[in-house]
Amino acid sequence: MEGGEPKQIAQGFVQTYCLVDDWVYYVDHNQWHKLWRVKPDGTGAELVFDSDEKISAFNVSQELIYLSLGVSEEQDGFSVGSVIVALNRETLEKVWSVDADTEPLCLGPEGKLYFFKYRENMAWYSVDQEGHVEKIR
Repeated sequence: MEGGEPKQIAQGFVQTYCLVDDWVYYVDHNQWHKLWRVKPDGTGAELVFDSDEKISAFNVSQELIYLSLGVSEEQDGFSVGSVIVALNRETLEKVWSVDADTEPLCLGPEGKLYFFKYRENMAWYSVDQEGHVEKIR
């Protein structure tokens, strides 16, 4: 990915993506319930996760895949998920889940995931890799 001309590496309308290790994780705007990954050179495309519910947001750490699933609210194409689910990145087994009406999922210090709850006036929370939730403010 260094220098050179731009190259298309994925099909569809990719609005959300995340670069981790040698993979580009993404959700296709036309298939909101599927999380894909592909190598930066466009090879190795594979389906990582297929949900019955819409993926409103996601993020990927070294160990976990975080998904905001479902729709608790939708307006003008903007979706707010209803639950955050953490999957083991290698086995794809569910590690924990937290009820949270949120959209952005931000990785931060100490391996924590940060999010806010819409119905609590945008109160900020963090959750560690074991699923322990802490209200920040």
